Amino acid sequence: MSRRLAIGLPIVLIVKVVSKALAIRVLPVVCNFVGFPIRSSHYVPIRISTTYAQCSTGSSKKMDVDHKQVHMSVILDDKASMDVDTGIRLVQYAGVGWAVAELTPYVFHYLAL
Repeated sequence: MSRRLAIGLPIVLIVKVVSKALAIRVLPVVCNFVGFPIRSSHYVPIRISTTYAQCSTGSSKKMDVDHKQVHMSVILDDKASMDVDTGIRLVQYAGVGWAVAELTPYVFHYLAL
């Protein structure tokens, strides 16, 4: 295994993990600040306080969901909400592209590889 591969691959993987973690934390906050309703099927958990839901019989029943993390899968109007997962993937792969095109060549030059 060449030295470039041994150094470059971990750099790219670290940038991928860091950019994904950063996007998961920042992108939903920015969308909520701007006022965009968001939905996520995988990455972004939401906190739900005690909620009342309608049972099939029509009566309201108290649900036991105090401060548990529930993944958002459906919002009332899917067309009116932004899929934040796509933005997270965009930031993640932009970070990987930057690491491959700019960061690793700089590191290779610095290490004289």
